[in-house]
Amino acid sequence: LLFLNKVAVAGSSTLRPGAVVVVQIAFATAACYVLSAFDLAQISALTRPKLEGFGLYAVAFVGSIYASVMALRHSNVETFIVFRASTPLAVALLDFIFLGRAAPAAPSMAALLGTAGAAAAYVATDAQFVVEGWAGYSWCLLYFGLICFEMTFGKHLTSSLRVGVWESVWLTNLLALPMLWLLSYVRGDLDGFWAAAYGLPASDAAIL
Repeated sequence: LLFLNKVAVAGSSTLRPGAVVVVQIAFATAACYVLSAFDLAQISALTRPKLEGFGLYAVAFVGSIYASVMALRHSNVETFIVFRASTPLAVALLDFIFLGRAAPAAPSMAALLGTAGAAAAYVATDAQFVVEGWAGYSWCLLYFGLICFEMTFGKHLTSSLRVGVWESVWLTNLLALPMLWLLSYVRGDLDGFWAAAYGLPASDAAIL
């Protein structure tokens, strides 16, 4: 998926990052609803607690999704994967502090620390970091912070509201879609959308 998104947002002839995300989230929202209509996914009625809880979660989701495609546009896939692979250690720490979960066992902690150490070694030798410093990783760092919050808060939501996987996916995408559209519109990512969409080759449309 990371590779396909990198292809989708790379180059001047493709759709802009915000437009790519809006299309993907709209498709995911519609797909969940269709599956529910055919009783292939369980989605219950909307309630105020769900809207309030998943509204905050959707804000973080929107930020992380947009930051991810911007990071893929301004960095290489390997750099993004390194930041993504470093999130389990941070999430484990947040789970321990805020959710009262047990700390990882010694072998698991060793594996997490090893992954974080490998990520740090990559950063220290990455040409982009050597030239631009942490500023070159601005989108990756924003993504890292948002995805860690999102993963931790998401566990709290699903346990407290007792929603299933399909319903949580549908709620997240449904609430995120208007926010992503507005963000993309303000940033100008939707300018010339229909012309670009109609001009996409079949291969690019399939990737999108």
